[in-house]
Amino acid sequence: MNPPRLEYSIIIPTHNRADRLRRCLDSIATLDFPQDRFEVIVVDDGGSDALEELLALYRAKLQISLFKQNHLGPAAARNLGAANASGTYLAFVDDDCRANPDWLSQLSAAFSQSPDAAIGGMTVNALEQNIYSTASQMLILFLCNYFNRDPREARFATSSNLSFPAERFREIGGFSAEFQTAGGEDRELCDRWRNHGFAIHYSTSVVVRHFHALTLRQFWRQHWIYGIGGHRFHRIRERQGQGPIRVEPIQFYTGILKFPFGKVPIPRAAAISALLALSQIANAAGFAREKFRGGRAMALAGAKAIEPRAISSER
Repeated sequence: MNPPRLEYSIIIPTHNRADRLRRCLDSIATLDFPQDRFEVIVVDDGGSDALEELLALYRAKLQISLFKQNHLGPAAARNLGAANASGTYLAFVDDDCRANPDWLSQLSAAFSQSPDAAIGGMTVNALEQNIYSTASQMLILFLCNYFNRDPREARFATSSNLSFPAERFREIGGFSAEFQTAGGEDRELCDRWRNHGFAIHYSTSVVVRHFHALTLRQFWRQHWIYGIGGHRFHRIRERQGQGPIRVEPIQFYTGILKFPFGKVPIPRAAAISALLALSQIANAAGFAREKFRGGRAMALAGAKAIEPRAISSER
């Protein structure tokens, strides 16, 4: 009898977060999905943690591989994982996320209905007592609701829970390695995917929980980096000869500020709304910084087209 076909390659980029990675792998090891139908690929993005020892704890349960690269960022790390993947589908998840037990089962059900589409899943904040984490994830939820009104014509998905048919992903070039920090690479890929005529479906049944603790300073920096990534996204589109991105109407921004109300008690909603306003200021500051600093740097970066290269691997 032939063994079941390897259906999924779960790809996890990581950088010096072994404790978070361990909890992510714990969740994957207990998925209610046949373990001989998926593999796990961990890509160490230039970190110093001893991941070989960590991954050895899971080899009895999982088909798991480790690849290492110089510190090129999560986009390049995901591409390296994809280049070494054997699955029909690539399932990307972040190291600070934990998959629900039915994550792959729900993803499999979504792909069975739409085998050629990308599937964006739902990421849920697992740190409800951390107001900065709550505000950051609430912004993501607002964007998903706003841009994915028709779940079968979705425009927005995050790389923390995003899956693709492997061949199509490789065909369009994967994530842009011009994004050397986390912020904007998923948005750019989703835009390019749709421009190739491929669909993105948004599924609230495909769930991971996000354990990303933030302080006020980290919250500002996160959204400032998103602004930098937003400008890079604009520049890439410009270079490809695409039209300008449509500016959202004022109702989009007022909608962001109103979004927390009705979901949490009013005092907390007001505090979250203030943080959402701060996130937009940080985003605009990052965008402006990159605009005034990055014109020539981006042109050089685009010309050099970084290609991720494995410097070692362990299976």
